[in-house]
Order: sequence, then structure tokens, then C-alpha cells
Amino acid sequence: MKTKKLKVLGVIPARKGSKGVPNKNFIKVYKNKRLIDYTLIAAKKSKRISKIAITTDDTRIIKHSKKYKLDYVIKRQKKYSTDYIKSIDVVFDVLKKIKNFEPDLIILLQPTSPLRKSQHIDESIELLIRKYKKYNSLVSVSILEEPHPFKVKKITNNYLVPFIKNKSSEIPRQKLAKVYKLNGSIYLVKKKVLNNKKTFFNKTMPYIMDEKFSLNIDTLNDLKDLKKMKK
Repeated sequence: MKTKKLKVLGVIPARKGSKGVPNKNFIKVYKNKRLIDYTLIAAKKSKRISKIAITTDDTRIIKHSKKYKLDYVIKRQKKYSTDYIKSIDVVFDVLKKIKNFEPDLIILLQPTSPLRKSQHIDESIELLIRKYKKYNSLVSVSILEEPHPFKVKKITNNYLVPFIKNKSSEIPRQKLAKVYKLNGSIYLVKKKVLNNKKTFFNKTMPYIMDEKFSLNIDTLNDLKDLKKMKK
């Protein structure tokens, strides 16, 4: 299947609220560059994304994003802007509001992954297209070094017990299987699969990213780390 025949919609969800870092998507990182800018720039530089939609309840982000000349700037309703709303519901809201464009693939690009580059976006799209018959989606991950899931515990009836039942934490590190964590950078899925299965995870291909590109901004410490990198 030729890549040029497939239309790709990039969706950037950038709501205003955030408990960990208030208004983090619009926060300044370096000089006049805001957190949202890193994802907007990567999306615009992509050679594989056909059209870009940003969805936000923040009027500042709506005004700020105009300089990028995006294809769709969607003012998000309050019901899609709570802490508990799922990303998939936000994507469906975008699909209902865009007109005259039927994408084959949808790529969700969260602003909280500022180190993801346009190369990662394009490589992801090309990988899924190359394996189009085998996989329905692609999600980015990075290696989880510590703690390994076998070493994670919980407390039950005041006893320390394995979080994963019947798994020993005393296995030498060298003998443990590699495990991976979602890094939040890329969620790519066939539109027809998203419509039918209501998930980004269906016959999912892993896209392994280096840890140095996998920073996810959830806390003030994450933001401080990003600011240090960008100085």
C-alpha cells in the first residue's frame, strides 16, 4: 500500500485545565516558546500528516495557534474538557466537527510530549502503512528500566505482597524480560478501527522510542527537566 494514498489526520488535544501543572499546555518553556509549540512545530514539519486539528477550551491557545495556519481549530465544549474525559472521546468530537475530509489514519499528538520530533511521527506512519494488513494501530513506548513490574508490591491486609500475583521479586535483574511503558508521544490508528472498536489498542504495533525523546510532562519536576534541556 502506497503511503501517498492514505490520508492522515493529526489531532492535538490541548485543554486548559491540569491538576499537576496548571495551564501547562500554554506555559512558557524557553523564551517565547510554550509547551504547545513543540507539538505544533513537529506536526507542521511532518511530511506524512495530511491535515492538522487542534482541540482546546483555552482561548489563548486558539489565538496562539493561528500563526501555524492549522486546518482545523476546534473550540472544545466544557463536557470534553474535564479531568476524566477520555482521549478517544475528544477524537470522536473532532471527527464530528471536521468537514470535507475523510482520513484513513488518525494520529493523536499530546502536547505533554515535547521531545517527540517530526521524524518520529513520519516513521510511525510509514511503519504502520508498511504492515497495514497485520496491524490496526501503533503506539509509542520506551523501555521501563526501573522498577520492573515483578518488583512492584502492594499492601493487602497489612502484608506486603506482589502486585502481580505469583511473580517473584527475587529474580536477578539480568534474567527479567524487557518491559515497556507508554510514553504518551504517539497514538496512531486506522479510522475504521477506531470507529468500530472505540480504542487505540487493537492489533497494536509497538513503536520503541529512546528514553531521551520520551519525557512526559505530568509534574512541575518534569517541566523543570524540560526547561533545563532547552536552555
